[in-house]
Amino acid sequence: WLNLIGNVAPMLGLMGTVLGMIGAFFKIVETGQVDATSIAGPIGIALVTTLLGLGVAIPALTFFAILRNRIDAITSEAMVICQELISTFRPAGRE
Repeated sequence: WLNLIGNVAPMLGLMGTVLGMIGAFFKIVETGQVDATSIAGPIGIALVTTLLGLGVAIPALTFFAILRNRIDAITSEAMVICQELISTFRPAGRE
């Protein structure tokens, strides 16, 4: 789930960015001029959604990588132990 969340969150942030920018451009079309106060809100929303998407994705992908590396280490250790057990109980002359 962490991998999925980490990959989807930036896309949701980007979607919010696109929607915010579309809103800003609609404000420009409505008024016929670029007025900073009318487009500041939609642009602010765009920036906040980008920040939130990254704020979710970065920790999720970090924890996913940590957990995946830990699982890989445990799996490797288990394989070594299994190989040692197999070689210990293998009948003599069979290798």
